[in-house]
Amino acid sequence: MELTGYLSYRDAPRALDWLTAIGFEVVVRLDGAEGRVEHAEVRAGDATIMVSTSDRAYEPRALLGSSTGGGLYLLVRDVDAVFARAVDAGATAVIPPEDTDWGGRRARVLDPEGNEWSFGTYRPGGEPSARPGLKIVPLVHVDRVDAAVEFFAALGAEVVARAPEGDFARLRFPSGDELQVLGHPPNPEQDPGLVELTAVARDLAAVQDALARTAGGRVEAQPTGFGRQALYRIPGGGPQLKVNAFGPAPDAEEEGRPAQNG
Repeated sequence: MELTGYLSYRDAPRALDWLTAIGFEVVVRLDGAEGRVEHAEVRAGDATIMVSTSDRAYEPRALLGSSTGGGLYLLVRDVDAVFARAVDAGATAVIPPEDTDWGGRRARVLDPEGNEWSFGTYRPGGEPSARPGLKIVPLVHVDRVDAAVEFFAALGAEVVARAPEGDFARLRFPSGDELQVLGHPPNPEQDPGLVELTAVARDLAAVQDALARTAGGRVEAQPTGFGRQALYRIPGGGPQLKVNAFGPAPDAEEEGRPAQNG
Protein backbone atom coordinates (compact mmCIF):
# COMPACT_ATOMS: atom_id res chain seq x y z
CA MET A 1 0.00 0.00 0.00
CA GLU A 2 1.26 3.44 -0.91
CA LEU A 3 -0.10 6.86 0.05
CA THR A 4 0.09 9.91 -2.24
CA GLY A 5 -1.27 13.33 -1.39
CA TYR A 6 -2.98 15.73 -3.77
CA LEU A 7 -3.36 19.49 -3.49
CA SER A 8 -5.16 22.07 -5.60
CA TYR A 9 -4.07 25.70 -5.77
CA ARG A 10 -5.55 28.87 -7.22
CA ASP A 11 -2.08 29.62 -8.60
CA ALA A 12 -0.70 26.16 -9.31
CA PRO A 13 2.39 27.35 -11.26
CA ARG A 14 3.48 29.40 -8.26
CA ALA A 15 2.80 26.42 -5.99
CA LEU A 16 5.03 24.23 -8.16
CA ASP A 17 7.78 26.83 -7.90
CA TRP A 18 7.42 26.76 -4.11
CA LEU A 19 7.52 22.97 -3.99
CA THR A 20 10.63 22.99 -6.13
CA ALA A 21 12.23 25.47 -3.74
CA ILE A 22 11.80 23.14 -0.77
CA GLY A 23 13.30 20.19 -2.59
CA PHE A 24 10.66 18.60 -4.81
CA GLU A 25 11.19 17.83 -8.49
CA VAL A 26 8.39 18.22 -11.03
CA VAL A 27 8.22 14.86 -12.81
CA VAL A 28 4.86 15.31 -14.62
CA ARG A 29 3.17 18.53 -15.73
CA LEU A 30 0.19 18.96 -18.03
CA ASP A 31 -0.73 22.61 -18.62
CA GLY A 32 -4.12 23.80 -19.80
CA ALA A 33 -5.54 27.06 -21.09
CA GLU A 34 -5.13 30.40 -19.31
CA GLY A 35 -2.20 29.26 -17.17
CA ARG A 36 -4.02 26.33 -15.60
CA VAL A 37 -2.18 23.21 -14.47
CA GLU A 38 -4.49 20.31 -15.26
CA HIS A 39 -2.27 17.77 -13.55
CA ALA A 40 1.24 17.72 -12.12
CA GLU A 41 3.28 15.37 -9.97
CA VAL A 42 6.22 16.30 -7.79
CA ARG A 43 8.64 13.97 -6.06
CA ALA A 44 11.30 14.19 -3.37
CA GLY A 45 12.81 10.83 -2.45
CA ASP A 46 9.87 8.52 -1.75
CA ALA A 47 7.42 11.41 -1.26
CA THR A 48 5.05 12.13 -4.16
CA ILE A 49 2.29 14.75 -4.38
CA MET A 50 -0.19 15.47 -7.17
CA VAL A 51 -0.94 19.13 -7.88
CA SER A 52 -3.53 20.91 -10.02
CA THR A 53 -5.30 24.24 -10.43
CA SER A 54 -8.38 24.52 -8.19
CA ASP A 55 -11.73 24.02 -9.90
CA ARG A 56 -13.60 25.77 -7.08
CA ALA A 57 -12.98 28.71 -4.76
CA TYR A 58 -11.83 26.52 -1.88
CA GLU A 59 -10.94 28.25 1.37
CA PRO A 60 -7.92 27.04 3.39
CA ARG A 61 -8.42 25.96 6.97
CA ALA A 62 -8.01 28.73 9.50
CA LEU A 63 -4.88 28.73 11.64
CA LEU A 64 -5.79 28.27 15.30
CA GLY A 65 -2.74 28.69 17.48
CA SER A 66 0.03 26.77 15.75
CA SER A 67 -2.02 24.47 13.52
CA THR A 68 -4.89 24.35 11.06
CA GLY A 69 -5.83 20.93 12.42
CA GLY A 70 -4.30 18.95 9.58
CA GLY A 71 -1.56 19.09 7.00
CA LEU A 72 1.40 17.36 5.42
CA TYR A 73 4.50 16.13 7.24
CA LEU A 74 7.79 15.93 5.34
CA LEU A 75 10.62 13.86 6.80
CA VAL A 76 13.87 15.73 6.15
CA ARG A 77 17.48 15.55 7.32
CA ASP A 78 18.02 19.30 7.75
CA VAL A 79 14.93 20.99 9.16
CA ASP A 80 16.54 24.41 9.43
CA ALA A 81 17.60 24.49 5.78
CA VAL A 82 14.22 23.35 4.42
CA PHE A 83 12.38 25.82 6.68
CA ALA A 84 14.57 28.68 5.47
CA ARG A 85 13.99 27.79 1.80
CA ALA A 86 10.25 27.46 2.37
CA VAL A 87 9.96 30.91 3.97
CA ASP A 88 12.24 32.54 1.40
CA ALA A 89 9.99 31.14 -1.34
CA GLY A 90 6.83 32.64 0.17
CA ALA A 91 5.67 30.43 3.05
CA THR A 92 4.43 31.83 6.35
CA ALA A 93 6.40 30.70 9.40
CA VAL A 94 4.25 29.04 12.08
CA ILE A 95 6.75 27.13 14.24
CA PRO A 96 10.43 28.04 13.77
CA PRO A 97 12.90 25.11 13.91
CA GLU A 98 13.00 23.65 17.40
CA ASP A 99 14.07 20.50 19.23
CA THR A 100 11.24 18.29 20.47
CA ASP A 101 10.70 16.26 23.62
CA TRP A 102 10.61 13.05 21.53
CA GLY A 103 14.17 13.37 20.27
CA GLY A 104 13.74 15.07 16.90
CA ARG A 105 13.69 18.51 15.36
CA ARG A 106 10.72 20.13 13.67
CA ALA A 107 9.33 23.27 12.05
CA ARG A 108 5.97 24.28 10.55
CA VAL A 109 4.86 26.68 7.81
CA LEU A 110 1.83 27.58 5.75
CA ASP A 111 2.54 27.40 2.04
CA PRO A 112 1.65 30.40 -0.18
CA GLU A 113 -2.04 29.38 -0.20
CA GLY A 114 -2.41 28.40 3.44
CA ASN A 115 -1.80 24.64 3.41
CA GLU A 116 -0.01 23.43 6.52
CA TRP A 117 3.40 21.78 6.14
CA SER A 118 5.53 20.36 8.92
CA PHE A 119 9.19 19.42 8.48
CA GLY A 120 10.86 17.07 10.92
CA THR A 121 13.53 14.47 11.60
CA TYR A 122 11.14 12.13 13.40
CA ARG A 123 10.18 9.12 11.29
CA PRO A 124 6.51 8.20 11.85
CA GLY A 125 5.91 4.51 12.37
CA GLY A 126 9.30 3.93 13.96
CA GLU A 127 11.47 5.01 16.82
CA PRO A 128 12.61 8.65 16.80
CA SER A 129 16.21 9.27 15.85
CA ALA A 130 18.47 9.40 18.89
CA ARG A 131 20.68 11.91 17.12
CA PRO A 132 18.62 14.15 14.82
CA GLY A 133 20.29 14.73 11.49
CA LEU A 134 22.90 11.98 12.01
CA LYS A 135 23.32 9.81 8.93
CA ILE A 136 25.70 6.93 8.37
CA VAL A 137 27.13 6.95 4.83
CA PRO A 138 28.93 3.80 3.64
CA LEU A 139 32.51 4.19 2.43
CA VAL A 140 33.86 2.14 -0.45
CA HIS A 141 37.59 1.81 -1.18
CA VAL A 142 38.46 1.46 -4.86
CA ASP A 143 41.52 1.70 -7.09
CA ARG A 144 39.86 4.11 -9.56
CA VAL A 145 37.23 6.54 -8.29
CA ASP A 146 36.14 7.62 -11.78
CA ALA A 147 35.25 4.05 -12.79
CA ALA A 148 33.22 3.51 -9.61
CA VAL A 149 31.39 6.83 -10.12
CA GLU A 150 30.42 5.79 -13.64
CA PHE A 151 29.16 2.45 -12.31
CA PHE A 152 26.88 4.05 -9.71
CA ALA A 153 25.76 6.79 -12.11
CA ALA A 154 24.08 4.02 -14.14
CA LEU A 155 21.83 3.52 -11.08
CA GLY A 156 20.92 7.20 -10.94
CA ALA A 157 23.58 8.47 -8.54
CA GLU A 158 24.89 12.02 -8.89
CA VAL A 159 28.14 13.45 -7.58
CA VAL A 160 27.43 15.94 -4.78
CA ALA A 161 31.05 16.42 -3.69
CA ARG A 162 34.42 15.54 -5.16
CA ALA A 163 38.00 16.17 -4.10
CA PRO A 164 40.08 18.24 -6.52
CA GLU A 165 42.64 15.44 -6.67
CA GLY A 166 39.90 13.05 -7.85
CA ASP A 167 40.57 10.48 -5.14
CA PHE A 168 37.26 11.00 -3.30
CA ALA A 169 33.62 11.41 -4.31
CA ARG A 170 30.34 11.60 -2.44
CA LEU A 171 27.32 10.28 -4.37
CA ARG A 172 23.60 10.70 -3.82
CA PHE A 173 20.98 8.33 -5.20
CA PRO A 174 17.39 9.25 -6.18
CA SER A 175 16.21 7.65 -2.90
CA GLY A 176 18.29 10.17 -0.93
CA ASP A 177 20.82 7.57 0.22
CA GLU A 178 24.46 8.53 -0.10
CA LEU A 179 27.74 6.71 -0.66
CA GLN A 180 31.35 7.80 -0.27
CA VAL A 181 33.97 6.49 -2.68
CA LEU A 182 37.63 6.71 -1.67
CA GLY A 183 40.55 5.88 -3.94
CA HIS A 184 43.65 4.08 -2.74
CA PRO A 185 46.76 2.56 -4.36
CA PRO A 186 46.24 -0.99 -5.68
CA ASN A 187 47.01 -3.65 -3.09
CA PRO A 188 47.46 -7.12 -4.60
CA GLU A 189 47.25 -8.70 -1.15
CA GLN A 190 43.77 -7.32 -0.49
CA ASP A 191 40.77 -9.10 -1.97
CA PRO A 192 38.02 -6.48 -2.47
CA GLY A 193 35.55 -9.35 -2.76
CA LEU A 194 35.81 -9.80 1.00
CA VAL A 195 33.77 -6.59 1.32
CA GLU A 196 30.18 -6.80 0.15
CA LEU A 197 27.47 -4.25 -0.44
CA THR A 198 23.85 -5.39 -0.55
CA ALA A 199 20.92 -3.67 -2.22
CA VAL A 200 17.25 -4.52 -2.74
CA ALA A 201 15.67 -3.89 -6.14
CA ARG A 202 12.03 -4.03 -7.18
CA ASP A 203 13.05 -4.64 -10.78
CA LEU A 204 16.20 -6.73 -10.99
CA ALA A 205 16.04 -6.87 -14.78
CA ALA A 206 16.16 -3.06 -14.98
CA VAL A 207 19.22 -3.01 -12.73
CA GLN A 208 20.90 -5.65 -14.86
CA ASP A 209 20.17 -3.68 -18.02
CA ALA A 210 21.59 -0.48 -16.51
CA LEU A 211 24.79 -2.09 -15.25
CA ALA A 212 25.32 -3.96 -18.49
CA ARG A 213 26.25 -0.62 -20.05
CA THR A 214 29.13 -0.09 -17.59
CA ALA A 215 32.47 -1.75 -17.06
CA GLY A 216 31.11 -3.58 -14.02
CA GLY A 217 31.67 -7.31 -14.39
CA ARG A 218 28.70 -9.52 -13.59
CA VAL A 219 29.74 -12.39 -11.36
CA GLU A 220 26.56 -14.45 -11.31
CA ALA A 221 22.77 -14.38 -11.07
CA GLN A 222 20.93 -17.07 -9.22
CA PRO A 223 17.66 -17.88 -7.42
CA THR A 224 17.70 -17.88 -3.63
CA GLY A 225 15.31 -18.89 -0.89
CA PHE A 226 14.01 -15.31 -0.75
CA GLY A 227 13.97 -14.40 -4.42
CA ARG A 228 16.61 -13.74 -7.05
CA GLN A 229 19.93 -11.99 -6.81
CA ALA A 230 22.78 -10.86 -9.02
CA LEU A 231 26.38 -10.25 -8.04
CA TYR A 232 28.57 -7.59 -9.61
CA ARG A 233 32.15 -6.52 -9.19
CA ILE A 234 32.33 -2.74 -8.80
CA PRO A 235 34.96 -1.49 -11.27
CA GLY A 236 38.06 0.30 -10.10
CA GLY A 237 39.04 -2.56 -7.81
CA GLY A 238 35.93 -2.21 -5.66
CA PRO A 239 34.02 -4.87 -3.72
CA GLN A 240 31.12 -7.00 -4.83
CA LEU A 241 27.61 -5.60 -5.07
CA LYS A 242 24.83 -8.09 -4.35
CA VAL A 243 21.45 -6.98 -5.73
CA ASN A 244 18.45 -8.88 -4.38
CA ALA A 245 15.00 -8.87 -5.97
CA PHE A 246 12.23 -10.18 -3.77
CA GLY A 247 9.05 -11.65 -5.17
CA PRO A 248 8.28 -13.98 -8.06
CA ALA A 249 10.62 -14.12 -11.02
CA PRO A 250 9.45 -12.79 -14.40
CA ASP A 251 8.09 -15.14 -17.03
CA ALA A 252 10.73 -17.71 -17.96
CA GLU A 253 10.36 -16.91 -21.66
CA GLU A 254 11.15 -13.25 -21.00
CA GLU A 255 14.03 -13.99 -18.65
CA GLY A 256 15.47 -16.91 -20.60
CA ARG A 257 15.79 -19.10 -17.50
CA PRO A 258 13.54 -21.11 -15.17
CA ALA A 259 11.01 -18.91 -13.37
CA GLN A 260 11.22 -20.68 -10.06
CA ASN A 261 12.77 -19.65 -6.79
CA GLY A 262 14.50 -21.76 -4.26
